[in-house]
Amino acid sequence: MTTPTVPETPNRDWLVELGKTLLTTPLPEPVVVPTTPPVGFPGGIPVDTITFSDWSGYIDNEGVQIARIASADDVAAVCTWAAQHGYTVRAVGRGHNWSPIVMEPNAPRNTEVMLIDTAKLNATSFEIVDRAPLATFGTGITVNDATAYLQTLDNNGASSAPGYSLPHMPAPGGITLGGVLAIGGHGTLVPSGTGEPDVMGSLSNLITGFDAVVSGTDAADKAVYSVQHFERADTDAAAFLVHLGRAFLTAVTLNVVPNYYLQLHCLFPNASDLFASPAAGSTTGSEVSPAAPSAPTYANLLDEYGRVEVLWFPYNLQAFVQCNQRQSNAIAPQVTGPYNYPWMEINSLENAAIRAALFEWPSLTPVFGAFEFALAQTEQSGVVLNGTARDLELYLMDSTLKVTLWGWALQIPRAEVQTIASAFYQKVNSMLDADRGVGKYPINAALELRCTTIDKQDALPQPTSPPPTLSAAHSVNPQDATLDTVIWLNVGTITATPGSNEFYTELEQWVVATWGGQTPNRLRPEWSKAWAYTADGPWTNIELITSIRDSYNQSTDTPYTLEAAASTLARYDASNIFTNPLLQSVFSS
Repeated sequence: MTTPTVPETPNRDWLVELGKTLLTTPLPEPVVVPTTPPVGFPGGIPVDTITFSDWSGYIDNEGVQIARIASADDVAAVCTWAAQHGYTVRAVGRGHNWSPIVMEPNAPRNTEVMLIDTAKLNATSFEIVDRAPLATFGTGITVNDATAYLQTLDNNGASSAPGYSLPHMPAPGGITLGGVLAIGGHGTLVPSGTGEPDVMGSLSNLITGFDAVVSGTDAADKAVYSVQHFERADTDAAAFLVHLGRAFLTAVTLNVVPNYYLQLHCLFPNASDLFASPAAGSTTGSEVSPAAPSAPTYANLLDEYGRVEVLWFPYNLQAFVQCNQRQSNAIAPQVTGPYNYPWMEINSLENAAIRAALFEWPSLTPVFGAFEFALAQTEQSGVVLNGTARDLELYLMDSTLKVTLWGWALQIPRAEVQTIASAFYQKVNSMLDADRGVGKYPINAALELRCTTIDKQDALPQPTSPPPTLSAAHSVNPQDATLDTVIWLNVGTITATPGSNEFYTELEQWVVATWGGQTPNRLRPEWSKAWAYTADGPWTNIELITSIRDSYNQSTDTPYTLEAAASTLARYDASNIFTNPLLQSVFSS
């Protein structure tokens, strides 16, 4: 089919309308069928049959049973039933996750899996303990609702902004807090001279206590599950803080911070400046000039703002950079709430149409990237937004472009941020150019960079708290004070774009070869994203998964290795109900 003529004026609607002509069948509607519960199932807990889909559409499994529990005791009852009837159990929030820690792709229909809908685990409470503000949430509450609740509280003048907040947060607010914590979720924040509380690693590091559904630990009661409370200082707590679905937490208490005001600047620097080499010869094969001292490099922007997120749409000469800077007081006018990027909103039909058009005419990929960048620049250029933390850090709605997101994290000294960012961009850009040269367009969404610190416990109510063992931000060597920063490396593409598996495989092998050879290994998968690629797709590279397991066991923080976490979580799940094929490959030696 002949490639359509592209309009002179950037217009995403043109691509959407073009793609709609290719859609010959209606989009499937979500199917929820009330179902007769299995034999012996606890009374009073409804069960439905659904199609379980992840956010990106990569996982789409029909005929899956889900229990609609109303309390933590209901969870324990379902788990006890599952242990006695040969079922596994998976917690389900909003499904906004790329990796199959709930269900694997193409799971056989009607397997003995019981999902548990956590939506009604949404209680909230708050207290000050020894001057530390502690908020307790049911794990099914969304980040939207949790941060809205925190903002209603009285912080007694601890800050000029109302209530409390998280020190940083992921962009989508429609995800559950339990899901965020299970995978070591994060936003973007590093020290920048603005007096931030020193809790800038993963959000899981904020946990001071939690309730978990666990089994008995001896033969007589290993098939009986109940709710047990843990304090962060407890010997076994570290394994639960980032558990990847290998446990079931029903409530968490977080050390929150006084709320704060932000000012958002959207910048559109040249990619050659943003990703410039910090010094001549500092990266191999570089075609990017060294950075001038005043250039808007990624490292310079981090120094100035602290909260910086880079989005670079392939084939564009400029990038879209969101810079949130902390403010002492409110600056008028304030935005009225979160989600201030209307150009990012793309509904289901538009998603399907864009996908169809790009799959039919891959050569339109650079045009689509130009459309996306032009929309951002047109709507945000020169615009300064002021608001509270949640109003400016939550910007990604459920209705946005559905993509697969490849993701890794690298622990580095802060001084190496620009070197890493430059090398990574150059590699991705060179691969894209090589593919375009032979008519391939495997990547059609953004390269994304964010930074946090490693997980540090000094500023927590109990500075001797154990670290989150399986967090990608858990320092591989706490004795090395130079390893203070985590750079999060992501590249997105519309799910199942032809050639993307091969692209990600090559990129991942380069990242592992370039930065994964140190001991202890400072490279970690971003658990919620796509990783361990082969031509067959993500999570299929068994050799790399073995290497990931080994790298966690290389940590010099010897009590807190993957092996130790696996042993602890297995002891509290004696019937092995909190598992699936991916988790078996990660946790089993």
